[in-house]
Order: sequence, then structure tokens, then C-alpha cells
Amino acid sequence: MKFLITTTLPLLLVVLTGSSGCNRHSSPTLSDIAHDSSKSVVTIITSDAMGRPLEQGSGFLVTSDGKVVTNYHVIAGADSAMVKFSDGGIYGVEGIIRADKEKDVAVLKLKASEREFAFLPRGDTAQVRVGDEVVAIGSPLGLEGTVSTGVVSAKRTMPGSQIDVFQITAPISPGSSGGALLNAKGEVIGVPFVQVVSGQNLNFAVPITYVSPLIVDAPPKPFPSGSPPVMAKKATPKRVLPLPTEQPPAAAKTAAPALDPSELNGTYSGIWQSTIFAASGAAVMTVTTEGRTVHAEIALTGGQVTRDTLTGDVSEVGGGWSVTLKTAAGDLYATGIFKKGVFEGDYDYVPASDHGRWGLKKD
Repeated sequence: MKFLITTTLPLLLVVLTGSSGCNRHSSPTLSDIAHDSSKSVVTIITSDAMGRPLEQGSGFLVTSDGKVVTNYHVIAGADSAMVKFSDGGIYGVEGIIRADKEKDVAVLKLKASEREFAFLPRGDTAQVRVGDEVVAIGSPLGLEGTVSTGVVSAKRTMPGSQIDVFQITAPISPGSSGGALLNAKGEVIGVPFVQVVSGQNLNFAVPITYVSPLIVDAPPKPFPSGSPPVMAKKATPKRVLPLPTEQPPAAAKTAAPALDPSELNGTYSGIWQSTIFAASGAAVMTVTTEGRTVHAEIALTGGQVTRDTLTGDVSEVGGGWSVTLKTAAGDLYATGIFKKGVFEGDYDYVPASDHGRWGLKKD
């Protein structure tokens, strides 16, 4: 079963059960919920050390002083980030208050000390029932104000982990990661973070109970690409190693033969997949080398780029070759590893602020 982590534009999920929390005497309509909640939902845009865009995701305010909840995978590997509000306001992110990589949640702090933000209160996840209606409100794939409906179809434990999640049928798309799952009172009960691409409307959200311990008053820490953030888990005791004992000298190892860059020459075929948009396609890369310089002619389907040539240098790493390639125009970048006839890596297409992955195998 394949899981697709959906990372780009904001998507707000709302559960219609219980009584109104929208400052009205009657139960709120869908338009009530959308209007009252949208001002607390933001788009998160991350960048690398060069200022190039990496990911787009979503988040929501949980305090008036600018603490924003999102998924950890939205900000993983970034050097900086900014958020955009529905009213057009843009704020930089000062850093990470707390994060839990295993549960895929993080709390960020905005650079806005003088503003008081409208925020979403937290609800009681124990009151969530299977069959509760859900409504998706937000901007999947840039389509702002989109509304879709579904139900809480199950409460489950994610395979291979001990993380409890809500399974929901409300459609989510790349960009929904970090949104808010709300009940009819306007209280957050979860954070959508993943969908099963091999199924039909199989989507999952992390309960807000995993986030609440991270919402604290503490100095923000750097992003994961710098010093690691403070994780919300118990510290692992250091292992005490025994003192070394006297042993005979080890026999000299025979040096491994040097790798030859020319082994990369050939044609590689596979697929590319955007992590920003609902886009993917076939990819063919023809590689030729001149010493440690690589020339890669690519042919793609399903996207804006159909053919281009990328150039860069390779270096030995772990029995393979690490490479950074770019086009002459500097609009398409590719990084990855060539090893045992396989190329796996990431790409950045600057004109569309697109980022994704590709995996190719030598023909």
C-alpha cells in the first residue's frame, strides 16, 4: 500500500457535530464555518539556504501571539519559511517551538510580536465519533475557497507505528498537509497529513492531542536543516561503552578500486512525481560523462518541461555518485544519487515553484 504525503496548499477540514462555536445561537452553516475559520488558516512556503522554494503546505493559528501548527514533513529540510494569510498578509517564521517527527507535527512561531492573531481553539478528540460528517474548506492546488464533504470513517493505528489517526473520506489533495480538522464548535481535533494513493478517498489526520504538548512558551529553534529542533519525546540514555582492551593490530585492508564516472553513461527510464501539485509523468534521462562532469538530456511527459539538458559534477559517496545538475537557464535543478544502475533524487522547477521526486533505472 502506497502512501502519498500531501504537501502544498492549505486545506481546512471541519467536522459537523455538536453545537455551534461560531458565536451564533444556532448551528453554523457551511458558509458560517468557512467564514469564521479561514482567517486562522495559512499557507506555509519553505525555502533552502539559497532562498529557493522547497515545499508549500498549510497550517493554522493556535495562539494569539502567532504559534502555527503544521506537519513536520512540510518544514523538514528547510532553512526558512514564511506564511501567507487569506487576507494577503505575509509573515516570516522565526523558528520552531517544538516538533515531533514521529507523529509528523510541529509548532512554528511567526515574526510578528505586536499583532494579535485570530486562532482556532482545541477540541476534545475523545468526543469524535465514526460517522461524523466532515467538510473540507481551503485551497487545494491553488483553488481557494473549495468546499468538499465526507465522514470520519474510522479511528485507526497507522501500520508500522503506534500513532492513532482519524481516517476520513473528505477528499484531500497535495497541499492539504498541516490543515485543521475541526468540529462544529470550531475546535481543532486533528491535522490531515497523508492519503493512500492506491485507494479511493482514504485520508488520515493526526489527532490534536499529539500537538497540544508542543504548544508551549519557549524560544524558537532553527529549522531541521540547521540545528535540530527540540523534539517532544524522552531523551535516550547515552550508552556507556566498555574500555578498550589490548588487541593485535588488524590486518591491512585492501583498498577498494576507484569508481569510474563513465559507468554512469547510458539511458535511464522511470517516473517523476510533484510533491506540490497533482502532477506526475514518465521520465527518460540520457547520461554522458566527461571526467566528473555529467550531461543529462531529459525527456518528460505530464508537465511543463518536455525536453532539456542539465549539467553538473559528480562526486563519490557510499559506493555511488552524488550529483547536482541544472539547466543553462537555471530554471530546473536536480540532485540525487546514481548507484547500481539507479538514479533517485529531487528536482526543483523554479518558474512554477515546483518540487518533487524522481526515480529512474538504467535500461
